[in-house]
Amino acid sequence: VKALLGYMYRPGSQRVTDVVTKNKCARLVSFAVHAAEDEAFVEAKQLDDSLSPLDHDELALTRMLLEGSRLCETLENMVSFIVTGPGVKSDLPNSPGQQLCSLAVKCTPVAQGVAIWAREVTKGSEFVSSASYPTLSPSIL
Repeated sequence: VKALLGYMYRPGSQRVTDVVTKNKCARLVSFAVHAAEDEAFVEAKQLDDSLSPLDHDELALTRMLLEGSRLCETLENMVSFIVTGPGVKSDLPNSPGQQLCSLAVKCTPVAQGVAIWAREVTKGSEFVSSASYPTLSPSIL
């Protein structure tokens, strides 16, 4: 799962750009996540019989993964972005940073992809010496 997320979320030339390949990666991650959830449910059901079955929507998860990847790609080309915590309401249209934060809070695989992206963007001396470092680093943190 981490390797597939890496193909989708790593910045720059490390990211898969082919739409078909990116869709396949997202779909495989979605299937893997749901399989892991099913296995966890089986184990949890042994402890508590009152649990109800999980409702899976592979297509919705696939779309969230693709949207998260797109938003990370958008943020790479920005000088700064706004982040928000859960439950923060705003009358302004959501910025890419706000959309990504919201998606990461809702979807753990997207959060893992964002963490992969953030580590790759900030590693090395190039980021620290870049013009966008003072404005991007607080938002990434």
